[in-house]
Amino acid sequence: AAAALAALDRHGVAVVVSDIRMPGMDGRQLAQRIAAQDADLPVILMTGHGDIEQAVAALRQGAYDFLAKPFASDRLIESVRRAVDKRQLVLENRRLQGEVAAQAAPRRLPLIGTSAAAQRLVHVTAQLAGTDIDVLIEGEWGSGKRAVAQLLAQRDPATARAPVQLFDCEALPGHMLESALFGPAVAGASARGAARGGAIAAARGGTLILAAVETLPLPVQARLVPALGLRELAAGSDALAVPRILTTTAADLGQQVTAGSFRADLFFRLSPVRVVVPPLRDRRADIPLLFQQMLVTAARHYQRPVPDISDAMLARLTDHDWPGNLRELQNFAEQAILNLDRAEAALPDRDAGRLPERVARFEAEAIRSALRQEGGRIAACCARLGIPRKTFYDKIAKYGIQPAAFRAGRPARPDGNAGSG
Repeated sequence: AAAALAALDRHGVAVVVSDIRMPGMDGRQLAQRIAAQDADLPVILMTGHGDIEQAVAALRQGAYDFLAKPFASDRLIESVRRAVDKRQLVLENRRLQGEVAAQAAPRRLPLIGTSAAAQRLVHVTAQLAGTDIDVLIEGEWGSGKRAVAQLLAQRDPATARAPVQLFDCEALPGHMLESALFGPAVAGASARGAARGGAIAAARGGTLILAAVETLPLPVQARLVPALGLRELAAGSDALAVPRILTTTAADLGQQVTAGSFRADLFFRLSPVRVVVPPLRDRRADIPLLFQQMLVTAARHYQRPVPDISDAMLARLTDHDWPGNLRELQNFAEQAILNLDRAEAALPDRDAGRLPERVARFEAEAIRSALRQEGGRIAACCARLGIPRKTFYDKIAKYGIQPAAFRAGRPARPDGNAGSG
């Protein structure tokens, strides 16, 4: 029994078959120990006639089945087969629940997806998580820059309780911005100093997220430069540590430096590492899954059922360029849940199947749409969808899609297969 318990940690065990009478720890005790580790791992007990009462008691305590000796091998095989099927179902449910739970969290939305662009973003954020390096996060409006910043600030368990302050640089007029960031002025403080009470002070020991940093007035930029250079602000007789700085921008700061509206020295201090959050048009393969998660979240918020997806909605998901990125997609999901005219389709109030089935339909339609728009050209489709060629071939094989059906001069049936001519 002890060796079996040790093996559970090293191997992917689907079913445990054990005798009841064993030295040291008997089968019932083993089943109890296994249940404490994983209550859904099936345990089948073998027993002689004298131990049937113990086997029945074990069933009441959660054992999956028992076999009274002597038994036919077919009986054992059938019991194991049913237990394996149950185990596979349990593991699949766990996977789906974990996937939905992780993807439903708003701060994870930018990282959802299988496209090359999404995977690059996942890799970069994983590499930066837990570090204290400053990061400049670039991307279009609505692409999820702030969500990426918050994720970088919270990924390290060791700093999970450290303060995270979000400071919107475009939310206040210029005359209020400086005191909100540095705190009200204190008599006797140096020109580059600051007092307690500002956003920097509130983020001490943690992370300060400067959103829309391109909107900072030049005088505020000038005051921030020496603070970042020294990593401290003089505040009276105290030294106030400048926290880690994560900045977001929808502008090309390099161009702003050239134009003279952003300080070059501040730009280089804020960007020891630069992360680009891709727009939705560069990760089209991810749009269906992102939209599905937004639908689930919106349905929960408005206490409405998750609707089926109409053909008009599928066409918009796959063909639209989404200039507003995640925010525009979120608006569309909420319109769909509320069944508004702007959703472009009436949505039936019925369940459309499990999440993997919905995602598969969306993904297949996204591939067909790309093939239609690119005339069946594989390389162009891979570029449009943002996925490697091997992934593309795997997916068209999975969904039975024939690229030749979309090439010029080849008639196609609605299912994407070539017509008979």
